[in-house]
Amino acid sequence: MVSQLKQSGIHKISCQQKDDIACKLFLFKNHNIFSEYLLREDCNSISVDWSALAEGDHETVTLINAPIAGAATGAFVDFLIRQGTPLSAFHLIGFSMARVVGNAGAAVAAGILPRITGLDPASENFPLDSIG
Repeated sequence: MVSQLKQSGIHKISCQQKDDIACKLFLFKNHNIFSEYLLREDCNSISVDWSALAEGDHETVTLINAPIAGAATGAFVDFLIRQGTPLSAFHLIGFSMARVVGNAGAAVAAGILPRITGLDPASENFPLDSIG
């Protein structure tokens, strides 16, 4: 079942190990994909909407702001870890501007995330040497 978590309900995040694999926390906006994932595994999903930082008529705006969105996401992951979510529970998935989850992983101070996945590259026009 997919349900929306409000800021006041952060304590409702459930992460209990049923075996040796912890449930995963996904960071993406596509709820259809998450619904499909739930058919395979019970897990939590957190959607990060950073569209305000991606506004503009040029890809450079998005490229410049991706590290900001990643840093904020990494800080949120650290918050969840301080609240008791194990580091091993995280799997960050990025779509289109997948470098945001890479930036988020780099920003996590609590340790190295076990899994980060980048899907659907944004554009062949993005310079690879600018990845930060």
